[in-house]
Amino acid sequence: MAKQRFGEYLLRRGVISAEELKNVLSEQRKSKEVLGQLLCSMGLLSAAELYPLLAEFYGLEYLPLTDFLPVAALGELVPHNVARKQSIVPVMLEGNTLVVAASSPLSSLVADNLRRITGRQVRTVLMASEELAAAMAYLYE
Repeated sequence: MAKQRFGEYLLRRGVISAEELKNVLSEQRKSKEVLGQLLCSMGLLSAAELYPLLAEFYGLEYLPLTDFLPVAALGELVPHNVARKQSIVPVMLEGNTLVVAASSPLSSLVADNLRRITGRQVRTVLMASEELAAAMAYLYE
């Protein structure tokens, strides 16, 4: 069975109409923008609506900034330069698992690198891009 695309997922969920999907996909072909960004810039979704849907689509947890509590020790576990380069923020420890926030699922290469650096398993939660930048500032600055 073919993997479902995010636009089709939104259509099936009734979040956008077939006509809206057609329009946003047409615009995406022209602009080469990421679908989620286009949905927001075209006013079809807000970031507050987009990221929980993305998290659900990818089978991940969504972490809003209001639920983020910076822990200095986590900032020491993942150096700032690594967090900035990979666009991640360490948000909590669950036993031997480091939970990191990102605005999209982590590649296996990034997850492997984090496991090597921290000596811990890694689990990803999604956070809106703007909120991720704020969380990084809270933790590292």
